[in-house]
Amino acid sequence: MNAAATEPGGLKSLIARRRIGIVVVLVAVAALLWLPGTLSIGPMDRDEARFAQATKQMLETGDLVDIRFQDEARHKKPVGIYWLQAAAAVTVGDGAASPIWVYRLPSLAGALAAVLLTAALAGHMFGATAGLIAGLGLASTVILGVEARLAKTDATLLACVVLAQLALWRVFAARDEADRGGRWWIVFWSAQGLAILVKGPIGPLVALLTVVTLVAFERRPGWLSGLRPGRGLALAAAVAAPWFIAITIASDGAFFQASLGADLLGKVHVAQESHGAPPGTYLAAAWLTAWPLVALVPLALVWMWRNRTDDRARFLAAWIFGFWLILELTATKLPHYVMPVYPALAIAAAAAISQSERRRSWLLGLPLAVVLALGIGLAGAALALPRLLGEPLPGIVLLGAALATVLLVATWPAYTAGRWRVAGVRGLAAAVVLYATIFGGLFPRMQSLALSPRMAEAVGTYAACADPVVATVGYHEPSAVFELGTDTRLADIAEATALLAQEPCALVFIDDRRADAFEAALEVPARRLTALRGYRLNGGRFTTLTLYGPSR
Repeated sequence: MNAAATEPGGLKSLIARRRIGIVVVLVAVAALLWLPGTLSIGPMDRDEARFAQATKQMLETGDLVDIRFQDEARHKKPVGIYWLQAAAAVTVGDGAASPIWVYRLPSLAGALAAVLLTAALAGHMFGATAGLIAGLGLASTVILGVEARLAKTDATLLACVVLAQLALWRVFAARDEADRGGRWWIVFWSAQGLAILVKGPIGPLVALLTVVTLVAFERRPGWLSGLRPGRGLALAAAVAAPWFIAITIASDGAFFQASLGADLLGKVHVAQESHGAPPGTYLAAAWLTAWPLVALVPLALVWMWRNRTDDRARFLAAWIFGFWLILELTATKLPHYVMPVYPALAIAAAAAISQSERRRSWLLGLPLAVVLALGIGLAGAALALPRLLGEPLPGIVLLGAALATVLLVATWPAYTAGRWRVAGVRGLAAAVVLYATIFGGLFPRMQSLALSPRMAEAVGTYAACADPVVATVGYHEPSAVFELGTDTRLADIAEATALLAQEPCALVFIDDRRADAFEAALEVPARRLTALRGYRLNGGRFTTLTLYGPSR
């Protein structure tokens, strides 16, 4: 090491360059993991399309307070994500006419922010190497890769949660110092206000359960004064309250009844929309949702237990177990609900690796073997899907699946030889190739999974005027509204037949299960223009949509 690096200024410069290098690596790897498919996959039903369509209507109407899907009030979630999507559509896209990928940009940015904040927190706790490992571990998970590609709340919420937890740790770690964490309380409460605007009480619940568990561990609640609860609550309210007041007035109180009563509290004791599952479901699902990070989770759990008197291990355990327990006991379960604890698992795993817990190979061998087998299974599924959908296998998918399998198989001998860095690089490269194969090579080429975009193409081809009246019977997916336009009519047979009789420029899509009844009910002759066959993810069946127009 040269003399300049040993001086305070030189050392600070060296540390700064290392941090910049870590950020560059994380951004580059995140781009490789998440960008494939983000621009080319059509709107996904049903949540993503509902969010994007509601944002589109905000831009069309100029109403930034009341959230609507066509004429229906959409009061399940607060406004934060809609504002972010609207800002992306105005600044990057073409306003309300923006394609779906523009509406996904806030999720992409939120996922990246969550990864960088996770690396920052791990770096503060355990050093730069742990920060890099934690960031890469979180970025590579299946669930974050999915959420980064969807125009929904969860990736953005994750960024708010990690920012708040970073601030909470700084206050907790400084509890015996004079300043009790300085101004980190401002960051904590600002993040809570933003989290509330994005997804209501979920972000604050993560922090609350962390605090309650820490106080139970230590029985020293005095450090909470470092959070400045009085001023902090006022700050969070200043961030979130204006819109909540506005929507309460605009909806005459219906927003809170729908969001807190029917949506949030309803999910606790009743499984909504067939999403019920027993306790333990998230533990089982983690083998896929946290893949490939899950290979390190047993190592992380043992590390937390062995270091349970360490403030850092206590904080991470408090972050993980309280929230996870609540989710396991909640009736409604979806894979992404548990995502707010994955940064803590990634940090604990990074701590175990960086603190030489890797020598305990028995904690990693079996989980790693399972993870490698699951990865090979995902590659096999990518090869099988086209056949199941009756479509040709794209050559790029065959090549990608083969390369991912080779990398996964090659990870095992590197691990058994103790070449940890080589094993890690091969495993990460396998994830990059696998995600690029599935999201970038497979899904965009599966026409069976793109019914709504194909409907829009058919309307452009067969419309007899510039502004046709379009209806769809039996296929009422939100993606169809997003692709065909806000005025698309989600009709029944009587409405569709009347439309063809009255509108000279009408176009009507009829689901195959209603085709016979529709033709029997026709009041005037109609022409069959084209037929689109595809697979409905909601309902899990093939369907054929026939496009009809007036015979005249």
